Amino acid sequence: MGYQYRGDKPASRRTPAPCGTYPGYRRHKYHNEPVCKDCAAAMAAYSRSQRTPSPPKQFTTEKCGTWPGRRRHDYYNTPPCEPCMAAARAYQQQRRAAKQTKN
Repeated sequence: MGYQYRGDKPASRRTPAPCGTYPGYRRHKYHNEPVCKDCAAAMAAYSRSQRTPSPPKQFTTEKCGTWPGRRRHDYYNTPPCEPCMAAARAYQQQRRAAKQTKN
């Protein structure tokens, strides 16, 4: 079964996006028109709404005593606690042992 001609498609009769909206701003840009003040304000509001504030950096002790907990101390620039240091030593010992058996 090949291509079958079905006639011309009807022309789209959509109304253009109104000024003062983000789609209106995009219409101006698509047609290389100068952007009106209302559309520029709508674009600024849209851009502000798309930005999400980053959560504040807070160190939690929920993973202390593990290797990832030790790495969190480095990430948050805090001195490592003793349980995290012990976990880091144990992790490094396991890695060295695995490397020795591999060779």
